[in-house]
Amino acid sequence: MMDIACDPSSLTRTGPLRVLMIEDDEDDAALVRHALERAGLEVETIVVDHHVAFLQAIDSFAPQAILADYNLPGWTGIDALREVRARGLDIPFLLVTGTQTDEVAAECMREGADDYLLKRGLVRLPSALQNALARRDAVRERAGAEDRLDRLRSQYRLIAEHTGDLICLLDGEGRYLYASPSYEAVLGYVPEALIGRVVFERVVDEQRKELLARLTSSVPGESFHYETRVRHQDGSWRDIEGTARRVSDANGGGGTMVLVSRDATERKRLTGAVERAAHEWRATFDAIGDAVTLITLDREILRGNRAAAALGGVATGDLVGRELCEVIHCPMSEERCPTRRMRSTRQRETETIQVGERWFLVAVDPMTDPEGNLVGGVHILTDITREKIDEIRLLDSFGRLRRAMDGVIRSMGRTVESRDPYTAGHQHRVARLARSIAVEMGLDPDTVTGVYTAAEIHDVGKIAVPSEILVRPGRLSAIEFDLIKSHVVVGSDILRSIDFPWPIADMVRQHHERQDGSGYPDGLKGDDILMGSRILAVADVVEAMASHRPYRAALGIDVAIQEIVAGSGSRYDSTVVDACLEALKDPKALDGD
Repeated sequence: MMDIACDPSSLTRTGPLRVLMIEDDEDDAALVRHALERAGLEVETIVVDHHVAFLQAIDSFAPQAILADYNLPGWTGIDALREVRARGLDIPFLLVTGTQTDEVAAECMREGADDYLLKRGLVRLPSALQNALARRDAVRERAGAEDRLDRLRSQYRLIAEHTGDLICLLDGEGRYLYASPSYEAVLGYVPEALIGRVVFERVVDEQRKELLARLTSSVPGESFHYETRVRHQDGSWRDIEGTARRVSDANGGGGTMVLVSRDATERKRLTGAVERAAHEWRATFDAIGDAVTLITLDREILRGNRAAAALGGVATGDLVGRELCEVIHCPMSEERCPTRRMRSTRQRETETIQVGERWFLVAVDPMTDPEGNLVGGVHILTDITREKIDEIRLLDSFGRLRRAMDGVIRSMGRTVESRDPYTAGHQHRVARLARSIAVEMGLDPDTVTGVYTAAEIHDVGKIAVPSEILVRPGRLSAIEFDLIKSHVVVGSDILRSIDFPWPIADMVRQHHERQDGSGYPDGLKGDDILMGSRILAVADVVEAMASHRPYRAALGIDVAIQEIVAGSGSRYDSTVVDACLEALKDPKALDGD
């Protein structure tokens, strides 16, 4: 074996190397010490010459290396070596003697000595000692690495065997090499019974070949997401979604594939419920018997329902962009025009008009943006020819519309809470505090309602985040945290298809943005962030910090207040922070009831 260069800097230890010398000649001991120090090794040595002193030194001095003469009064260096090895001590042991025979050297090495040197050849001692130390370090490091590897294997096995996800390993032809125990819980199959079978053999027929071809044609490092339907052992169908990835083996080949899937049946059911609720809201809007149009301040139509289109004698799509009076003839002077009066009063204005033999109640409501600026109106034309109870009919129409919207909101709230029971009630408490803040700021009632509505469903996007991540205690990985952060985009995408009278989707997307641009997902700053989102940001932080989470205990309202005060004007809007501090003077501000 090639000697390691005798450079003291190559030693990984700190402080002097503790060397126990077994030697009955003080001059020889001094020569050995001098040889080590001359080579640049910093050593601390003690010398013993009999068995009892040797045993005491082993316990009290705790040597890191032992140098022993062979011939000693009443015992030998091999006796000391056997004592060290019998105790299970992994200490480098070198024989340094004045005479040598092949038989003695061979015996020393058989008993576990690291080297055998002659005193007349001490020039080799430093490198021999350092070689012995390096070998011990390598053995310990290898043992530590094997121990860490065993722990990692145990941890990965524990994860695979206790996660709710379906985890499997496949060979190059898509046949099971391993299936996690969750297969039995989710799909009813005993994992051992799957080994050797093709992974997608119980997928719906039209998708089976396509999925298997995509899987087997993938290259190492490539991954793809898939969604399909898989037949349960009991014959029912389950919606499954997951990610497949081909991994390289130790030789650089790519014969193994990893699939991580989950049961998406309930999520899809809930998503469908949300979509149906949104469809019901749109259907309700069109089902209203009154002619309803959303108009700009210049009376340009932004949206109209079927009744409005029928009254104007045009298709529903042809209403958009038209001037209101071109489509729906309203014979009245400018002084009587409720739209004109609404622009001045910023409140509902009504007027009763007669068109031929029919009577109508015209009502125009103001429509504002999140900052409270008047941007248009809701123009409603009710036929009161046969019935004079126009107020009742109008309230009934709006009641149905509001109930449909409330149904959407409740469905969304239940969707999130069903997947994350630890934060059940979080959205409602944030909504209550956000509404109090908006009132403190003096925002108009319609804007306050919009903020409250957005807060009630601001975390709806978490339906796309695996529930085990939502409730997991402890620190999340970067990938898992990115999944958590994606909920604002998913939520806004879900809500964007619903034609709320407020920019709910944008408020939800921006509720983790920060005034200084440090938020996500778009890094917006200052006035680029909707006022409703600024209110949501403060209310969300206060409630989250004041409440218990699976990964930490509640920090308390005082810590939450310190956070928003510290971030006022930087992370958070200072006006919103001031209003929040006022709102929190009410002890019921965060009640979810």
